[in-house]
Amino acid sequence: MHDVAQKTIKGGMWMTGALNVVASAHFIRLAVLARYLTPDDFGLMAMVLVVTGFAQAIADGGISNAIVAYNRLSNDQLSSIYWFSLLLNLLIASTLILASPALALLFSRVEVGTLLGIAAVLFPLKALGHQFRLLLQRELHFQPVAIVLGASEAVALALALFLASAGFGVLALLYSMISAAAISSIAFLVVHAIVLRTPIRIRLKRSDLRPLYGFGAFQLGERAVNYLSANLDKLLLGKFAGASALGIYDLAWQLISFPLNRINPIVNSVLLPAYAKLDDKKKRATYYANSVTGLSLLLIPFFVFVTFYAGEIVSLVFGSGWEKSADVLKLLSIVGFSKVIANPGGSLLLALDRVEVGFYWNLAWCIATAVVISLALLVSNSEISVALAMAGLAVSLGLYWHKIVADISGAKYGSLVSKLSVGASVCVALCGLSRWLLEGVLVLESSSLLFVAALCISVSYGVYLFWFERSFLVAAKELFK
Repeated sequence: MHDVAQKTIKGGMWMTGALNVVASAHFIRLAVLARYLTPDDFGLMAMVLVVTGFAQAIADGGISNAIVAYNRLSNDQLSSIYWFSLLLNLLIASTLILASPALALLFSRVEVGTLLGIAAVLFPLKALGHQFRLLLQRELHFQPVAIVLGASEAVALALALFLASAGFGVLALLYSMISAAAISSIAFLVVHAIVLRTPIRIRLKRSDLRPLYGFGAFQLGERAVNYLSANLDKLLLGKFAGASALGIYDLAWQLISFPLNRINPIVNSVLLPAYAKLDDKKKRATYYANSVTGLSLLLIPFFVFVTFYAGEIVSLVFGSGWEKSADVLKLLSIVGFSKVIANPGGSLLLALDRVEVGFYWNLAWCIATAVVISLALLVSNSEISVALAMAGLAVSLGLYWHKIVADISGAKYGSLVSKLSVGASVCVALCGLSRWLLEGVLVLESSSLLFVAALCISVSYGVYLFWFERSFLVAAKELFK
């Protein structure tokens, strides 16, 4: 366990560093493009990404996680998986091109069809290198993975800024995504050949894939349903309220998604192989409980801060014209926190080979999301009503997910609930006090207000963790020895 833990810690450090680079690049790209594009432009891009994201969720037939979860796949099986995935992605790209006119009609915007035709090239590009990345992660080689991710995103950022300044509009974002996919795939292929040298032959046989059908079927179904439940808000809002409302909503969602999109990949790529390599049920349950508790304690200040300072954040990052996104951002911060602390449970169930649980849960969540959001749009056809509906689901139904994981894994949530309640109360008090002092007493301007508030709250919360949660930090450290 010590060796796995040490590699996990180092892997987490490398992945955190790389994904911080990715997050920074994404943040800068979003902030710059918000000054060039309108809410309608962002709404168009959100429509495209809803479609391509669903296709990406099913692009490997549901079997890529088997490469990480199962340590004894033969070279023949790996070869068949690779070529199956590549051919499937070529099929998806072709289907997307053919279906783009119909999808444009669905959203009542002809521009969607053109953008989808361009975005189709992402699928074969990503498939070329995705398996090599997974093989590196399976063997806990996180350093090269981190370097490739950071470098490819840095190049994509430079391209996006150049194209945006040249007047490419929405295409600046799309072309930068394509460049990142191409660079990372080629790099993973080369790095894998140097580090692991697992041979990938030209081989595609049903017998190699048959043992993975059950795993893949549930993974495929779970991903498809999970993606729909996570994006039904955008799909329905774009269809019934239009591109501008979707653009306002999506920009707020992208801002709150920064910790989700950067932390969740770390959780999946680091914790999944770690859970899979731990055979002792009690240690695995303890490892999981501490993972969720640690994430909660570290991230609750961010989401509470966003709720209190949403207006200033939107104004500073996106400039003028996006004021409506601030109210949406406040509500989506609840959704973001719920998703972050739920993610380790998904990795744990994968390691326990209980993929069917995730599938059925996401199916139930998808149905609930469709019903609640449809009702919300009937009451008020706006971005605020959808955000309010999503926050309500996160607070109510989202909590039941943790009970399911606890029942299966044996994890104990008593300490987590206690620590989270106290931590959240401390953060609310700190944010409320800072808001009153800095705005009512010192009367600072927007950017200075954010900087001083973030600094004061971070230092104060750090002191709280040191004095009142030191025992947890020591226990977590001992767990990895």
